[in-house]
Amino acid sequence: MGLEDRAAAPVRTESFRETRPQIVGPEVPQKPFPIHLSGVVQRGFGRGGKDLGCPTANLPDESIAPMSSVTDTGVYYGYAQVSREKDGRVVLSEEDGKVLPMVMSLGWNPFYKNERMTAEIHIMHDFKTDFYGHHMKAIVLGYIRPELDYTSREGLIDDIETDKRVALNSLARRAYEDYQKDSFLDLTTTHPRLGTNGYVVRNLSAIRSHQSVHDRAGAWDVAPPKHREPDAEILEHERKRKVEVKCLELQLQLEDEGVDEDKIEEQVGELRTKLLAEAASFTQNAKALKPSDTHGIAAAKKEELSKMARAFGTRSDYHEGDAFDREKQEEQRMRRTAEREERDRQRDEERAKMLAQKEKWEAERKERDRLRRREEDRRRKEKEEEEAASFAIASSSPTHLSLAFATPPSSYVAFAFTTSPQTRFPITLISSGSRQAPIRVALSCAVPSPSLPAVWFCRATVER
Repeated sequence: MGLEDRAAAPVRTESFRETRPQIVGPEVPQKPFPIHLSGVVQRGFGRGGKDLGCPTANLPDESIAPMSSVTDTGVYYGYAQVSREKDGRVVLSEEDGKVLPMVMSLGWNPFYKNERMTAEIHIMHDFKTDFYGHHMKAIVLGYIRPELDYTSREGLIDDIETDKRVALNSLARRAYEDYQKDSFLDLTTTHPRLGTNGYVVRNLSAIRSHQSVHDRAGAWDVAPPKHREPDAEILEHERKRKVEVKCLELQLQLEDEGVDEDKIEEQVGELRTKLLAEAASFTQNAKALKPSDTHGIAAAKKEELSKMARAFGTRSDYHEGDAFDREKQEEQRMRRTAEREERDRQRDEERAKMLAQKEKWEAERKERDRLRRREEDRRRKEKEEEEAASFAIASSSPTHLSLAFATPPSSYVAFAFTTSPQTRFPITLISSGSRQAPIRVALSCAVPSPSLPAVWFCRATVER
């Protein structure tokens, strides 16, 4: 936009000054705020500190594009932070590197008749030195007033001081104070997002050496360098960062194609889930990594050494030089002996438990057999008693009795005829029959009296 394209700024009047509020903006920042700006501080016109007593930091033209495209010219307020480092050296103090309140003028500065739009940020802090060339980040949270033209320098200075008070009052609200801890403002000297590897490096070239080359070489034999362990949190952060970069590329591509927002969100979510799953199971090759990715190289090297150790059968507790340490070897021998004795003791206990269990099982088996045989004998006796017959017959003659009954084949039958349970007479089997016909037996017996009783009691027992 040139001078002929922009509208003239209104002139500041006394009535405008009298009616200015001391707090501006809603209780919570609303769109398009917050707006994030970032860039290297450039040299401006040099009149802010000299003419107005309000030194400002100018951002490059490309850094103010995110703001100039969504807002009008005017005065804004928010927070800013300047990096303490410049060219790898810490220049500013810790106080200078904190997140500080700021006011920013975005526009053409009609009082000085600028020919291009500029973003001039005044950080409300007493810096002891300038910070040209330092990286600066700013987060804009609200709008104070439009850009004005002035008839005198004093009027401009008065409004600048009022802008500072309005900014401080507006930032004192809780919703605005929380932005001091926003993750965007992270210009610390050791933050992992700046690409530092988290390791402390000694600059031996700047330290006077008290050892010769041979002394330092001998020190390696005593304590050789060890593999540096990778930082899991930094590796996880790097993996997620790469995933988010790919998701952002897809989102921008779909937006250029005019895809609906819901579909964009769905496709980006599916891609994020897929990439995170692949990143969790992917093992990076050290040769494919950049030299600056020290933690990724350390992780890949650790995995490579683990594979080699498994291939050679190296124990996980192996330490180089232990084979020549007698005390260490004796300690390991005693530990192995104790472990072997413990294994033998546990094995003997298991064997004794197994033998006791087998003896218990054998005793239970014998008891079951004994009970089974006893039950079989009981059932057999009951069956024999059921097969026995007790009945009464009438005598047909003084000396002979006749009885007819059926009996299983291959059986022997014994009969006893008595006149009472206490009396038993000898009997003689005269004849036998077959299964198909009843057995006819003729019994002869001798009795002590010449006459037989009219009723005899007979009990037949079948024996196999």
